[in-house]
Amino acid sequence: MIWDNKVAADSFPKLKTLCVVDCNKLVSVVRSFILRWLLSLERLDARRCNSLEVVFELQPLNHLDGHPIALPFEELMISRLPKLKCIWDKELHCQIKFQCLRSISVSRCDSLTYLFPASVARDLIRLEELEIDECGIAKIIKNEEGLVPRFVFPMLTSLKLKYLRELKCLYVGTHTSQWPALKTLNMRGCDKVEILVSHSVNEMPLDKPPFFLIEKGGFPSLQELELDLSEWMEIWHGHFHHGEFFCKLSLLKLHHLSQESLISTCHFVESLTNLKELVVCESYLEDPSSNEEAIEGTNVSHCDGLSKMFTPTIAENLVALTKLKISNCRMLTEVINDEKGNLNITIQNMFEEMVSFAGVKKMLLFEFPKLIGKWHNELNPIKSYWQLESLVVDKCPSFVNDIPSKLMHVLENLSFLQVRDCELLEEIFDLEGLGAMESTRVLPRLQELNLANLQKLRQLWNKDLQESPHFNSLGYLILYNCSNLGHAFTPLMARCLANIEQMEIKECGQMERVIVEEEGQGSIVEKITFPKLKWMKLKCLPNLTCLLLRKNHTLECPKLESLSIAHCPKMRSLIGQSQMENDHNNPSLFTPHVNLLSKCIFGISLGTYSRSIGQCTV
Repeated sequence: MIWDNKVAADSFPKLKTLCVVDCNKLVSVVRSFILRWLLSLERLDARRCNSLEVVFELQPLNHLDGHPIALPFEELMISRLPKLKCIWDKELHCQIKFQCLRSISVSRCDSLTYLFPASVARDLIRLEELEIDECGIAKIIKNEEGLVPRFVFPMLTSLKLKYLRELKCLYVGTHTSQWPALKTLNMRGCDKVEILVSHSVNEMPLDKPPFFLIEKGGFPSLQELELDLSEWMEIWHGHFHHGEFFCKLSLLKLHHLSQESLISTCHFVESLTNLKELVVCESYLEDPSSNEEAIEGTNVSHCDGLSKMFTPTIAENLVALTKLKISNCRMLTEVINDEKGNLNITIQNMFEEMVSFAGVKKMLLFEFPKLIGKWHNELNPIKSYWQLESLVVDKCPSFVNDIPSKLMHVLENLSFLQVRDCELLEEIFDLEGLGAMESTRVLPRLQELNLANLQKLRQLWNKDLQESPHFNSLGYLILYNCSNLGHAFTPLMARCLANIEQMEIKECGQMERVIVEEEGQGSIVEKITFPKLKWMKLKCLPNLTCLLLRKNHTLECPKLESLSIAHCPKMRSLIGQSQMENDHNNPSLFTPHVNLLSKCIFGISLGTYSRSIGQCTV
């Protein structure tokens, strides 16, 4: 026991929180004789007590001397009590008040068969959240003798009942209930609930009691309803009056919807005048077609029997549909079943693109073979559907360029791009179709560009961008095994990479210089600056002679912290010199045209000899 019946008067006057954890011999937590001293208790948490049978042991109540006690108790959390039989072991009958309770959470109590005595349920006028998970509960409220009870939970906003395999009803027998503030109702894995809701005036089947037996206006505030239909649950039983019971329901999520319950479920859906989003998942359906004129968003997932989504007639009626998401439906062959063969091709392409891209943030393009065929020609991008943040273009043998210009304006959220193993690819970005203003907003959030195993790559993009900024978020660039790439940038291209922080170039066999000047600009003194470059690695570049050529160029990297050059046997300086200068001077890695202002760590291996220059300031 925690306390005995000899506790001194006025004990624990400021006790607000009581936690009982891993007390494996404890049988009860709070006994009746201690209640009058716990007048500050607000929170009780009982977990992993293997022998605990009752939380509030109220027998006998003679210690109360007829004076009722109002506890300030607000939060009750109970979990993993395998022998718990009840939370309250007695009806209260006004002797003890739990009217301050706001939150109750009960989970993994296998021996618990009900939650509240009827007198406690009527007392919960401030209860806002109730969650019961993985318990042996068959009913929420224990039966009482007498008049037909009426239960009202005036402030309850969230009710979650999950994996209660024995649960059948709220209360056994005739009763009514009202839930005026309930906004969210979630019922999953309650396989024995056969009817969810019915009006109290409807005739009830004796063998199938409804879980909720409500009066008119029983759910006036309900906005979100998530149900596991267990393949046969009937959401509503009896005659339905439009708008009287679910007038604010905007989100309906259904699990395990079957053909057997489809008709009654569709009638229920059609009555929901304010429904905005319908989600169907983990269901075996052949055709979920129904009237969805008022639905703004529909999600369908894990429906392995579904072969088509809409007929053309139904598709024409979806005038308010703004979002459609379909995933993990293995048998789906058509979003719109075009049996007459006259469906407008543009509309069909729009739906295909919406199915492919709506809500998708990460994509491996090779997993979408039909999309690959339309990537450069037939695809007409609709900006609102594209939310890609990460794109990998892998094994696309027909691609000559990777990102066509018409996709640039819909890839504003793209932060990671990897292109690899595309054997015919010659350039990454096709900018020829962009206007002057569009070119200033090229991939504004792209942070990492990773290019690997592109044997025919000639250039990163095919048009010099005259305005700025461009690629202004790009911080990390990797070029690996691009054997046909003679250089990485022109000076104008380098200017577009003002925020690059890390650059790695490896195993590009034909690369002679990292930066190559444009034709006709050889006499112009050019200062090339990477103001944020901190780390640069050049490795296994057998033909690399320098970073850039010509004596009248200067290179500034004021933040450079690490420069690593390895297995580059032809490299003698960072800035290339003319042949005449090379004949008269010993090659020098650092020249007056290289300006590195910060403290740097250099590691240099040029192939025929190696040298480490430790840590220095240049």
